[in-house]
Amino acid sequence: MTTAALFHQIRLSLEDPADVARREQVLSAVEEFVTLHGSSGEPEALLQLQDELQTIHNDIDHTLLANTEIFLDVLYHLNPILSSTSIISTWFDPVLRPALRESKLPTVSVNRAKELIISAAKNADERYQDKAPGFQRRLLELYLLDASIDNSDDLLEWAVLDQKQKDKKSLWKSNLEDVLVKFGLQCPQVSSR
Repeated sequence: MTTAALFHQIRLSLEDPADVARREQVLSAVEEFVTLHGSSGEPEALLQLQDELQTIHNDIDHTLLANTEIFLDVLYHLNPILSSTSIISTWFDPVLRPALRESKLPTVSVNRAKELIISAAKNADERYQDKAPGFQRRLLELYLLDASIDNSDDLLEWAVLDQKQKDKKSLWKSNLEDVLVKFGLQCPQVSSR
């Protein structure tokens, strides 16, 4: 599977997100790409993959949850060859973080987003050793500062939110808590520091 063929498959899938057969084809194409390029670790192919995925992500309609589902599926299946730095620096804010806030996203997709986040937090890239610990700290800060409603200032803010915003914030907190707990159970030596 060439990178051009993979990108073509991804774009076709995003053009008609309701086409289940096309979704299955794109995931097969991703798995084939990972098999071919995972063992060789070709930096050029991985850089091209990263750049093209960003372009595709910028081109899709983010209001369609099906597009988010497909993109999360693609990232999840690419995880064996994606670096933790890529997940942290490129995919956390535009894809993974919003997925943890979206109540209408299927549980499978949310769980995949969580697994990608945990994977990135656990695995430090050799060249960027500080990324994973910094990301772990950021996740904890997001949970404590952004998602929390435990102090009086947050309670005042909470009071002015409409129900939809309250639900979104509660979901965000619950999902972040789940990520942190799972990370702590998988990496107790890190969480005890």
